[in-house]
Amino acid sequence: MNQVCGDDAAKAQVVSRCAKEVQRAVAFSLMEEVYNSKGMTNADKEKKMYHDYHGFADDGTNGDENIVGYLDQLLEGTNKFSGLYDREDLEINDASNEERGQSERLVLKQKMHRESKRLVVGKELTKEILQGSTLKRNAPLITGRTLKTHAESAHRNGKKALAIALQYLRDGNLPSGATDEDYETHLLDQMYIELKGGKKDTPGSSGDDDDDDGADDSFDPASIRPESWMFHGYMAFLLLGPRGNDKYQSTLFAIDDLKVAKGGSKKDNGREAKRKQEKLERSLKRSVAAGAGGSPFKRGMSIENRTSLEHKGNLASVKLHSG
Repeated sequence: MNQVCGDDAAKAQVVSRCAKEVQRAVAFSLMEEVYNSKGMTNADKEKKMYHDYHGFADDGTNGDENIVGYLDQLLEGTNKFSGLYDREDLEINDASNEERGQSERLVLKQKMHRESKRLVVGKELTKEILQGSTLKRNAPLITGRTLKTHAESAHRNGKKALAIALQYLRDGNLPSGATDEDYETHLLDQMYIELKGGKKDTPGSSGDDDDDDGADDSFDPASIRPESWMFHGYMAFLLLGPRGNDKYQSTLFAIDDLKVAKGGSKKDNGREAKRKQEKLERSLKRSVAAGAGGSPFKRGMSIENRTSLEHKGNLASVKLHSG
């Protein structure tokens, strides 16, 4: 009995963790549309994200059959969310086909959640769970503010992940002999170092080469990173990032497009832009000098510096498309 309770508790933890990551993926997909809407206050953005996530009309009503919310699209595996699932054919009279009307079962791809347990739409992943602010039955609907926070968290980490991907990929493709699993492992290892900091130097430690970089140089992220670990926004990055479906790649992972989406400009004109460019180039020279003898993509470098280095050094580039 205790073993059963323990298994149920463990599964509940997995479902809770993955449900939040699914919410982040949906929230991030909403973020692009919100940021491309001009003249919106933060309150307006939160309201729009709330309505679009849940499928409400602009006036907050629910009942227009022509409005399909982002959450419903996710649960149906349509549009940009089609890449989340493995599809398993179902026999109409199959005992596991509880609805008896379904022709297929949607199973969240294991690489999207990195757990050993299967997560099936309609069982572990239900509308009741994903629309709520908690896993409790009849929980209040997740708010626009929380969705905006989820989206921003996924975006922050996505920019870090993009810098790592730009270094690894070759013109948006995998290096010769590498697999998607290799790419994902590299991405997770490097993000684990970026976010967790790796091991710290200790005086006299055998792994420290005294380069004052604050890390144990023998640090092997794969030896410490939990197999199921993923950063907030990992699912969104796999789904909408440089190795996702070309049709739905997010412009929010492209630095120039991000500036435009936030109301900036792609063109660097004028005295202020020139001053910023000169400052950036000085910073780049320092970064290259610090990285001599190794990769210039060191911890602590800004996304802007990493991306500029990638372009200037012709290391690797990835063609990002509008969603």
